[in-house]
Amino acid sequence: MRKYVPFTVTFAILAIFTPIISFSRLNAQTDANIDQPAVVKDVEGLRAEFKQLTQDPDSKNATFQMILKSSIDSDRVKIEWTITGASKLVNDNDKRTNLTIKKGQTYTIPITIIPQGEGVTEVFGTAEAVNVDSSYLVTVRKNFATNKSAEILPITSDYTNAKNLSVVKNIILLVVVVATILGVILLILRRITKYLKTEPEVTFENELASTQDPNTLSK
Repeated sequence: MRKYVPFTVTFAILAIFTPIISFSRLNAQTDANIDQPAVVKDVEGLRAEFKQLTQDPDSKNATFQMILKSSIDSDRVKIEWTITGASKLVNDNDKRTNLTIKKGQTYTIPITIIPQGEGVTEVFGTAEAVNVDSSYLVTVRKNFATNKSAEILPITSDYTNAKNLSVVKNIILLVVVVATILGVILLILRRITKYLKTEPEVTFENELASTQDPNTLSK
């Protein structure tokens, strides 16, 4: 019976740690897949780029930009955004935009979203341009993960610097507010102290008596 004990212990250890190892590998693969550049599909007449701006550390808003470089003229360009996953649009009116583009010009179409917490988000944008004899379709796609604090992963140095700057600004603002409140309190205390130290004001009766005094009247 004892000879089966090591086998049983080994099997139990494998049963416990195998799912953990598999889950860790899956997470690593997921993070690796998420932390990828945006996928851009454009055409000869309408080139596209996709840019991610630094996340706002206070509001947690994240802004992305579709940059179109046009080699055509079209007054019928439809921009559409689809946000799926752990984020939502800050302004639902930004879902669809209509543009008029000119040959040789560059256009920037921003989209601002706010993560709702931990999870994965996909930002998908399309630009469809139609002219007299043809149509052009451009797509951009970006997947990213966020932590429980709604911060986009991986944390970049630009975001860290912005976050540190925000902390410093908040501390300075707090110091200014506290100093202002203390200043107002000291001013009020000084006026109260000055009021208490002054002689009593002339009452109505004393003022009436002084007006009836012959000496005062003669003056």
